[in-house]
Amino acid sequence: RSSDLSNAKDLARLPGVGSYTVAAIQSFVFGEDVAALDTNIRRVVSRVWFGAPVTDREIRVAATRLLPVGRGAEWNQALMDFGSLQCTADRPACVICPLRDCCRAIARSSVASVPRRIAEKPEPYRGSRRYIRGRIVAFLRDLQSNESVPIGDLEQTLIAAEIAIDRDSLQTLLRALADEGLCQVIDCSEGMTVGPPR
Repeated sequence: RSSDLSNAKDLARLPGVGSYTVAAIQSFVFGEDVAALDTNIRRVVSRVWFGAPVTDREIRVAATRLLPVGRGAEWNQALMDFGSLQCTADRPACVICPLRDCCRAIARSSVASVPRRIAEKPEPYRGSRRYIRGRIVAFLRDLQSNESVPIGDLEQTLIAAEIAIDRDSLQTLLRALADEGLCQVIDCSEGMTVGPPR
């Protein structure tokens, strides 16, 4: 339910959702004034504000200070576009840049020294939705082609592999796999059973 996902804490609990995705949803969906630091925004802030390589925390603090009140989504989108079209990683158009007079990287002749790619650390693969899908498909591959097992058996296998997923999320994931033809899901009076595709 969307009401359960209206704050950063709830969003961050979703599998595979990192800090950028949380900030982007807060900004673009909920209209909150949050700096959504994608690679382009990190590069623009690093070059214009600092003119030198800096830490992720310093970029986040500066980007938050620069954010105009009530216009966070527009600002984030503008900086993303500016970074992808003007202040690019490989060939920034500094000669015709509208921020040329206030860009610290230009003033220090350090545009090239600011890291070309300033991406956030990727979310760990283990425990991600993709990882869990792979474990489920591996479990199903070990079953006979006409065999199906209660969802509880699959849950026990995932728990033994130290994979945490609640029953509702697991059922949703299994239904998605079934829609893709990767498994068979049967709802019966005793509960859901799952098996390899037929």
